[in-house]
Amino acid sequence: MSKTLNVCFLGASEVGKSSLISSFQNSYFDEGQIYLPTIENKYSKLYTYNKQLFNINTYDTSGSLECSCIVPSTIKQCEAFVIVYSLTDRNSCDSITMYKEMIKNCFKYLKGGDNVPIILVGNKVDGDNYKNLAFTETEIQELSKYINLPYIEASSKDIQSVQSIFNLLIDTINFKEKQLKKQQLRYKKQLRNENNRNFFQKIFDLKLK
Repeated sequence: MSKTLNVCFLGASEVGKSSLISSFQNSYFDEGQIYLPTIENKYSKLYTYNKQLFNINTYDTSGSLECSCIVPSTIKQCEAFVIVYSLTDRNSCDSITMYKEMIKNCFKYLKGGDNVPIILVGNKVDGDNYKNLAFTETEIQELSKYINLPYIEASSKDIQSVQSIFNLLIDTINFKEKQLKKQQLRYKKQLRNENNRNFFQKIFDLKLK
């Protein structure tokens, strides 16, 4: 039996979100792919990881400011998120914090909203772009620490690295679910202890009367 995951890809225009999704869907990189601005697209694929079958619905969102108003409605349909920036474009990292906050704002009223699974992807790390990287290794490390999200580098030309994005996301989902269960157990224990204290306090008050 498969587990359904609704995954939303976010990021500035031309960071390669659509190419990553296309490579994942087709299991190969399409050399003839032409860049077309995305408004919103949805794709589905069965994927196996750690002997578990997943039905992954991937939502490709627009990175343009003109379409930013429709992005929150897409975010609310999903439970896991991939924020993408380009390692060849310094300006592309400017929107990372914006998307991270957008996700949190969409879930802030839900219980466990702080445990939303989000990962960060530095895209376009391939042979053709090595000389065009806009970040030093130190800057990349500092950025990932500052953003404080699970981080991975990838290229749509390297299918293994594309699959690693989804593997990391699934691992992050499982980790967040365990965290949430621990929080729920702590809350139940606190509530039980509080109820016990109230119960014994009532008995004590009755005896005083």
